[in-house]
Amino acid sequence: MHSLQLAWEAMTGSRSELTGPANWNRDYLGPIMANLRDPSGTFAGCKPGMHRDKQPPPIADFDTAPHDALRYEAR
Repeated sequence: MHSLQLAWEAMTGSRSELTGPANWNRDYLGPIMANLRDPSGTFAGCKPGMHRDKQPPPIADFDTAPHDALRYEAR
């Protein structure tokens, strides 16, 4: 939700185009709300009067991550 607020502020500020609010609805609000309300989305387990726990996503162990994934190369 914070990212929606930041996008709103960026697209509706004094230097923004007049189409900013419409673009915000199309590019930010619509896709995010569609994901949140999707039957398999973020709030899929939340129903009035009950809540179904969701399993946390798997997290790779730092010690077993491939060394290439940990290497940073400046370009």
